[in-house]
Amino acid sequence: MHSSAYLFNTIFWSISHHAIFLHISICNYDAFHKYPHTTLFE
Repeated sequence: MHSSAYLFNTIFWSISHHAIFLHISICNYDAFHKYPHTTLFE
């Protein structure tokens, strides 16, 4: 039981973390194409 819960939590965390990263990547990609001369370092 304990290992099953641990596995579920690990998978859930991985999916959540990946979804957040993917969302940030999409936002950066969208902003880059709307404002091609704008960078994150300005």
